Amino acid sequence: MILHYGVVDIHVNNIKLDQTCGFFIDRINKRMVCTFKVSEKFAAIQVGTFGEPDPEEGEGYCPYSDLPKHSARLADLIAQWQLPPHVVEIMRKSFRISPFSVYDLPDLETYYKGRVVLLEDSAHGMLPNAGLGLGAGLEDVGVLAELMKRFPDYKDLSTVLRLYSAIRVPTATGYSQISRMSAEQYYATTFGATGNHFLMRLFIGSMNIGLYVPIKEVYDCPTIVARAIEQEKVDQSQIKQIIEIRFGADLVESAVIDFKEEWQN
Repeated sequence: MILHYGVVDIHVNNIKLDQTCGFFIDRINKRMVCTFKVSEKFAAIQVGTFGEPDPEEGEGYCPYSDLPKHSARLADLIAQWQLPPHVVEIMRKSFRISPFSVYDLPDLETYYKGRVVLLEDSAHGMLPNAGLGLGAGLEDVGVLAELMKRFPDYKDLSTVLRLYSAIRVPTATGYSQISRMSAEQYYATTFGATGNHFLMRLFIGSMNIGLYVPIKEVYDCPTIVARAIEQEKVDQSQIKQIIEIRFGADLVESAVIDFKEEWQN
């Protein structure tokens, strides 16, 4: 998926933008343009197409250096998509344009190996359609920091990384799945292109006038970590009981050590 973000001073350029968010979607050709009114002075525009990265842009995350050339090229391009004149003008007058490609990282079974741990996009790089990527990365940091606070000794590093992965993999994988479903809905034609477009406009319109605001519960890192630690104690207790039954009480301590080492590896 290829995206271009532009930022424009709508006050200086006398561009009227009434809506907080505007979505213009071509489901047949898999194109999308979004506008965001950040304030009375600034607005942003996102132009997206689904496909292979443009060789000219490659992996670049830096803003274009020749703004007039590229802003005009992109403005002329979206003008051919029959978008409203003010949307085309936002792109043409953008003082910053950043191109980059978006990838959907396959779901991973674990976020650590040995002493190496993955966080944020390196662990669960996801499509931006659901707006969950940044929050997921912050949650990673919060969980890992809380675990390191509770287990400050270096000898407990394996416990920290194992618990971190056990906590974050299911949650972040769920976020990735939601993001994929959101991306599919953007270009869905279940009810025909017109029907799906109407439903999307209804949803965005309700957000613009304050009728619907999606609410996500606060991710309480200390509480979540405390629950994971308590659950591990319960699991270890159950394992100990099983070993006592199987090997006898006199061999429990040795068996528990061997089992924990094998489990951690």
